[in-house]
This record gives sequence, C-alpha cells and structure tokens, in this order.
Amino acid sequence: MRHVRNVPWRLIAIGLLAYLSLFNVALATTPTVHGPVTGADGSVWLGDGDGLLLGAARSANAPRRIPGVGPIQALWLTERGVLALDPIQLWAVDATAGNATAVAGTRPQQLLPAQLQCRCWWLLGERGVQLLQALGDRWSTVDIDLAGAPPPLQLLADIDGRLWLRTREGIDSYATSQLLEGSAADSRNTWWSAPALPAATTIAGVEATTSASAPSAVASFWQGAALSALLAALLGSLLYRRQQQRLRALDARGTQEVDQLVLRRTAELEIANRTLRDLADTDALTGVANRRHFDHLLREGLERALLTGRPLSVLLLDVDHFKQFNDSHGHLAGDEALRQLGHLLQEAVRSDTAVARYGGEEFAIISPTRPSEALGLAERLRRHIETHSDMRVSIGVASFKPLTDHDESALLARADRALYGAKAAGRNCVRGADSSPMQARERQTASPEPTRPALDESKS
Repeated sequence: MRHVRNVPWRLIAIGLLAYLSLFNVALATTPTVHGPVTGADGSVWLGDGDGLLLGAARSANAPRRIPGVGPIQALWLTERGVLALDPIQLWAVDATAGNATAVAGTRPQQLLPAQLQCRCWWLLGERGVQLLQALGDRWSTVDIDLAGAPPPLQLLADIDGRLWLRTREGIDSYATSQLLEGSAADSRNTWWSAPALPAATTIAGVEATTSASAPSAVASFWQGAALSALLAALLGSLLYRRQQQRLRALDARGTQEVDQLVLRRTAELEIANRTLRDLADTDALTGVANRRHFDHLLREGLERALLTGRPLSVLLLDVDHFKQFNDSHGHLAGDEALRQLGHLLQEAVRSDTAVARYGGEEFAIISPTRPSEALGLAERLRRHIETHSDMRVSIGVASFKPLTDHDESALLARADRALYGAKAAGRNCVRGADSSPMQARERQTASPEPTRPALDESKS
C-alpha cells in the first residue's frame, strides 16, 4: 500500500475532514475582539463590539477610542495606522492624527493584503476584484479586468506572485504582476472547473465521478457545503503534494523556511475561517445577525435564563407601511431603508443586546432585561428611529416566563401577538405581551422637509 499513489481513500478522508471543518466553522460565533495589532511606530490597535481603540506599547495611559467607527469586524495594519472594517463602512485610521477617514465606495466583502506592494490591498466588492491603494492622505481603488472570467466569489491568497480566487466554476489563479500593470491577458490559469468534468473523468490521476445533470447553482446550505468539501478535498490533495515537494527541497536549507511556510498556511486558514464565520452569521443586506444566528442566540439565552434565573426579553420590530413604500419607490430604495434601520438599531443598543433581521422588514432583538426595562428599551428605540429617519415602527415585547415559555417558540409567539397588538392600536407604538400599548408622541418642534420619501406618510 505504501507504493500506491493517489488512492481514493486519501481523497475521501480529506473531503470528510474538510466538510466537518466547514460545518463547525459555520456554526461558530463571530469573535467580539480583534487584535491587538502593533504598528512600526509602537501604536497598538484593538477592535471590539463598541468600536476601535488606539494605545501605545509599554504605556500606562488608558487607550483612547477612535470616534465614528462602529463595531469592528476586521483589522489590517498599514504603514500609517490600520484599515478597520465595521458593519457599514471601511475606515482608514491614522495613528498620528487619531482620526478615521471613510474609504470611498461600498463596504467590501473581503480584503486581502498584496505581497508585492506594502501599500496595496486586494479588495472584493460589488464591482469585482479591485486594488486598494494608499496615495498620501487619500485612498483610491482601481478596477481589475479579469478578461471575461466568471465573477469572483472569494479571494483565497496572494502567494508566489499569483492571486488565487474562487468562482462558481472553480479555482482560478492570475499573474499578480500582469494584474498590477493593468493587463489580464494570458494570466488566467484555471486548474479545476466543474462544468468541464464529464462523467467518470480522471483529474491528475484521481478518479472522480460527476453528473452531467448536476445543478450549476447552490440551492441550499447542504449543497453548498458538499461543493465546498469537494473543492477543499481537491485543493488539499494538490497542496499536499506540492508541500511535500517543497519540504524535500528545503531539507538542505534547514528548518527556518519550513517555519515560514507553516506560518503562511496558518494565516491563510485564519482568513478563510473568519470569512466563513461572517458569511454564516451576518445578514448580507443590513449587516446585523441573520435569522439562523438569532435562533442560536435565543436558544442559548433561554438555557442560561433557566439555569441562572436571569431576565430575558425579546422585541419584535416591524416597519409600518413598508409594502406601500416599496410599491411607490422601488425595492432598491426599500433595501437602503432597511440598511439604515439596521445601523440605527445597532448604534442604540448595548453590547450585551443582540440585533438580528427576523425576515423581510421585521427585526428581532434579544435583551437581558426585565419586562419594564424591555418596554423602556423598545420605546427608546422607537423614538430614536423616529428622530433620525423617516421610518415609523411598531414593536412587540415579551419577557421570558419559566412556567409558560417551555421553548423559544412560545416566547416568540407571545412577542408576535404583542406586535400585532401594536399594529392594531394604530402603529408607531410599543405593546408588551402583558401590558397596554405605549402610544407614540408627536415631536414638539417642526422638522425640515425630508430629503427622501417618508416610509409612513399617514400616521395613525
């Protein structure tokens, strides 16, 4: 058996391990602290759920918080400071001035440092692959033409002068030097492509059977996980063979280069894991937690409440007259309104309170508060949204009762009935599952004419 190369059981074992790893990563929670990372000037950066902190190495002074930057989801070190990614925007933060500058454009889906130039980053956004450059005090992006290749889904790595990225058709690599010069001609090197595989085809000595009638798009989480497992198995097999060849060549030069190779692989795995966790737990439109992550947090909160006796409340929030707004102004305007609502909710709650998109224009909030405190929180949120936007919302509140709420569905059902009670009471108000509605008060001062269409033009 030692002399048999590329045996099927090796591929099956790698595929099974990759599948289990992806499944566990998808269920893991997103870390709340990023860093610390230390710059060349001794500045120390730390991101948490409340924003970005800047301190100095070997200093007894408390770190100061950078204003304007929301909860941190990722940090990258630059020559003058850091790039910080929050749920809404990518920020360039200067260590000397201590201020944050919003990088022009939409929030990137992924950022990858380029190895050829220390002041450049590969960026994956709505327009495809771009090169992010620092030009003095300004930041600019350059579109990269991939010569008609399929749209990229994920940046994998920048290794040995080639940029690796994943598409729906497979894994592509591009010559980095040609991309930086503005030409992608003859730089594409697709070494695995799903549509090109007929039934019972051999890939690099490994027998793999595919179905010609397999769907081209991922229809569910399980189909996506199976496809990811197959990609990881093929990539792992090729990387394993390549790694073995390199290790044999590095034996004569000692163990230092081997350690560098291990560190590089570890960094790539950490980037991939962080990307998978973000995709699994975050709603792509609003930047808050998605329904799957909300169900997980609510289940954990109920178990903790049963064991410790701590209070727990659920708030269900729905935008009033949202269907009429979509019919009048289009779904793009509706999506922008939902993004704004998610940002307003995130900035108005504490770090121990979870905000999630429950479905459509409905949001859900998990708060460790008692009934009276939960009603007060709901009223503050309603006023905050009314003050800073043209939206009007109705909120239903239910607090956990061990004798009646045997599972999360019972608690959600009471909160849902309270929400319907708020709608029936005239909208733009708060109703508790066991209390009377708190009607909204009209603002005392006249507000200027809104610059965008109001979501609730007829207040009840």
